[in-house]
Amino acid sequence: MKRPFVLLLIFIALVLSACANSAASSAEPADTEDQVMIASPEPVQLEEPEPTPEPTPEPTPAWERGIAAGYGIGLLYGKVDRGTEVDITAELEEYYCILYDDTELFVEKSLVRDSYASKPAERSAYSRYGAEIFPGPYLDGEPLEKPAMNTKLTVLDEFGDLMLVKTGRSEGYIDAAYVSPVWVNWQTDGSESGDSGQNSSGNAYSGGSDGGDITLGKRRTDTAVPEFLSVRYEPQSADKLPERGVILADGTELYLGIVYPGDELMVLTAEGKKAGIYTAGGTGTLPRWAVLLGDEEPYSTWTGYAAYGARLYGSYRLAGRYEDVWLN
Repeated sequence: MKRPFVLLLIFIALVLSACANSAASSAEPADTEDQVMIASPEPVQLEEPEPTPEPTPEPTPAWERGIAAGYGIGLLYGKVDRGTEVDITAELEEYYCILYDDTELFVEKSLVRDSYASKPAERSAYSRYGAEIFPGPYLDGEPLEKPAMNTKLTVLDEFGDLMLVKTGRSEGYIDAAYVSPVWVNWQTDGSESGDSGQNSSGNAYSGGSDGGDITLGKRRTDTAVPEFLSVRYEPQSADKLPERGVILADGTELYLGIVYPGDELMVLTAEGKKAGIYTAGGTGTLPRWAVLLGDEEPYSTWTGYAAYGARLYGSYRLAGRYEDVWLN
């Protein structure tokens, strides 16, 4: 009775052991490589950079149409002082085209010297009758001094028809026609009477006492056709153009362009003695008399005769080189 019972217990033990081994083997992975799953990373979504917006151009201000009435008048951008250096890029008749303040502008050639050129040596001279010394190169406004004839002058610099001079009282700019290299004899100085018998370059009178033709020299004769500023007259490069120049006078004017009769203008303001003009390169000013608005008539021409001592200037400023004109 005991023997079969013992055998039964052994059999149950073997069965339980087999079940335990089976459970243990099922808990172990059959193949590690097959069981390990490596998760793939999610793709990173890079944000697209936002496009840089184009700069918004400045809106064109309100303007009205105008026509230039003055011949060869500079559209004023600003003024610079003596000694300012500028890059010279081209030329247009009596003007240099320069690069200043990142803007292409015009300046009178006579007020610019090649940076590599030397200025004339200082020298002594004497004032003629009627001489006036001004603070700026355009000889306008109130003079600093009206030196008497034969006042001794120290010529500091000279350019074109102007000189920078110094006296015991002032330092400024003078019309070269009123400066003599030697002591002036008042009996022969024709400028005392306002009639020298010659023009400032030493040539004889133009015209005659019978009211004959007056030689004006070469002048632009283009038909006045309305066009936008600076369209007709493009600056030209020159073979021997200075690359860099120095401004010779305090208050030298820089121009956005040069206007001629018939040039179309975008007029911003027209009050007082100045007119504000808009261009793509900036805003400048013109003398009010040189601008005709839509409701204004051009100046009517008429025939007249020269008065005694009349002079003909090439600039509306009535300064610089001139020609004497005979009476009638």
